[in-house]
Amino acid sequence: MTTLATGMNSISGLSSIVRWLNVFMYAALMLTGSVVTAQVDEKDAIARASEPFVVPPRPINHVLDQARWLNGEEREKIQEELSRRFIEQQVDTYLVILKDTPPQGTQAFAQQVGAVWSRAPVWCVVMIVPADAAGVHVAGSGVEIPQPTIEKALADALKRAKRENTPKERALAACTECADDLRYVYAANLRKTERNVEARDKMIVGKTQKIKKLKLLAIAAGILMIIGVAALIFIIRKLKRRRASFTFPDTVWRERFLGPHSGGSGIVVGFQRQDTE
Repeated sequence: MTTLATGMNSISGLSSIVRWLNVFMYAALMLTGSVVTAQVDEKDAIARASEPFVVPPRPINHVLDQARWLNGEEREKIQEELSRRFIEQQVDTYLVILKDTPPQGTQAFAQQVGAVWSRAPVWCVVMIVPADAAGVHVAGSGVEIPQPTIEKALADALKRAKRENTPKERALAACTECADDLRYVYAANLRKTERNVEARDKMIVGKTQKIKKLKLLAIAAGILMIIGVAALIFIIRKLKRRRASFTFPDTVWRERFLGPHSGGSGIVVGFQRQDTE
């Protein structure tokens, strides 16, 4: 009996050891799986963070507020202002407020957004990430306007907007300041283009008139040449006729027999052609 009891105790001890080993192995597997899952999630997050932002659809009223940064009154006011400038001044300005900083950079993303959204000869995008200390970024471009001119105007406008106290006030001021400067740039470029067109038209008209004058002169010269040649031929023929020798024709003396005198002379000259042998 003692031997049997000892064997049973040994079996119970082995079972406990096996049970604890299973527990430890399960715990190790769970820990390993958690670590692997965490690493995979971290890699996915890094990969997603490194992917560039996709340009969202164009907002209807010139404002895209993904961070819910503006209140209703501020949003409505800036929407009306930007819509009015688009209709009256042909300057397409957008205010974009993002939650996170784009991987490609806020400035580069603003340029991409404007290139896709623009509908006017001149456009501007004011972009800000409220949590980013870099503040407001602006990007813009225009049709047939040198890019350095656009960039200088935007830099001056942003410099004035940064005089405001809060980031929100700076962003709203940047929208109006950039729109004003781009309006002047667009108007100046339009006047310059009109002057160039007028100068080119005048040049074309001058060349056309000059060509017409040359054609008229050529026609007149041709007519005068023809008249001169005809006159020269006529004069030459006249001179040739004057140089020809003339002989007086042979005469035959005739007497009037008993005829009444009519006041004429007594001699009648008769012209006869002499046959030449």
